[in-house]
Amino acid sequence: MINLQRRDLLLESIEEKLKQSGIKNAVITSAIDSLQKAHFHMVISDPETPYTGHLENGTVVLYLAEISLLKITGLNLERVKDENNIAILTEKK
Repeated sequence: MINLQRRDLLLESIEEKLKQSGIKNAVITSAIDSLQKAHFHMVISDPETPYTGHLENGTVVLYLAEISLLKITGLNLERVKDENNIAILTEKK
């Protein structure tokens, strides 16, 4: 669990907590938060509901954020750019 407070940077704080804990690979299993400023890209939605998006640096917590993570073991993942310069998630050999 990661608990963040007012004015904490969301993505940067998650990355730092994982680094401090020595966790290289994890998935977010839940996130409850209020945000002052949100930065996302590639958001997909219909007129009523957003379905997915990528969190970007610079997202700021308004009151609190409670993030639950699950550590992934047995995999060594990394992003490698393909021929189109897109970073693809792959297992490091």
